[in-house]
Amino acid sequence: PEKGDGPQVRNPFPASIPVPKGSITREKVMSVLRDHFEGTPYDLTAGMAAGPFGSPNRAAAPNGVIGSWERAISPDKSSFSYVAEAGAGLDGVVWLGLDRPHGTAFLPFWGAAMEPAPSSYSTHSGCQSKFSMDVAWWAYNVVNQYSDLNFKLINADVQKKARAVEERAVHKLAACKAAARQSDTPLRAATTCLNGFAAEEVQAWWSYAFSLFAKYGRYYITENETSAKDQVYPEWWLRSPDVGFTLWHKGGPYHGIPCVEHELPTGTTKPILQVEALSSKHHATESLGRIDWHQFALLLVPMCAISLLSNAISYRVGLRRGAAQSFEDASGYVRVA
Repeated sequence: PEKGDGPQVRNPFPASIPVPKGSITREKVMSVLRDHFEGTPYDLTAGMAAGPFGSPNRAAAPNGVIGSWERAISPDKSSFSYVAEAGAGLDGVVWLGLDRPHGTAFLPFWGAAMEPAPSSYSTHSGCQSKFSMDVAWWAYNVVNQYSDLNFKLINADVQKKARAVEERAVHKLAACKAAARQSDTPLRAATTCLNGFAAEEVQAWWSYAFSLFAKYGRYYITENETSAKDQVYPEWWLRSPDVGFTLWHKGGPYHGIPCVEHELPTGTTKPILQVEALSSKHHATESLGRIDWHQFALLLVPMCAISLLSNAISYRVGLRRGAAQSFEDASGYVRVA
């Protein structure tokens, strides 16, 4: 917080810093662009706000609610990102990734291209308010939106796929360069070569998006037609009182025990966790205000058994006493005939 580039900062970040040659690569820069502060105290994929599946994406807060989220290097509302490799002629390359960096594949385009990018990058048949499979941006946006179903699981699949695409792109870049050197119009030939690659990869990304629907739909992981694995909630999330899974009772609570807010003297609100107190209060109220039929049934069974046994013993004792009394009564009489 004491550093940065604000006007009041005494120790701002420098415009550039020296680094050892070869220590900065395009892959490392792409990785940074995909970052959400994982493994740090600011990790956006951790905690209750990230949900059970660690989503770094956040919606806005309503007016009047004071607070803040960290801003990820890969923010959830990104439209595009790029990595530029400066150079002359065919040594200048821009790696363009559409939509959010954490769920895109960076594809190469020449800085000195002689032709526009493929039509899916420039068509007006669709826009952010109008879906169209003719638009490259939508292919990557669909994957990113679907990943929120289970971010940690699906996004790991997406990033593995993206890196495979980028690895192919490196080989294609070299092949296009080699082919361009044999052409009378090297820049045009190189441009056509890379544009064709980009167009193919966008179509392949659409196919990949649809494959995710089948693989991760219905909270399963479906690899084939004979078996499927469950997508499982993490234990820490299920055990949270606010979730309520382990507190569920037929008499309530049905949706967990929420945190409460206490009003501070300044007029601001600060959430105070009182889960244990609320839980104890809830169960105390339940025991006072309502019969626990489950426990009552457990007590009723042995009580009935004892009662039946007591009645049976009393009945047998009564028979014996009745027989003895009959014998005594009979002995006082004399047969006359």
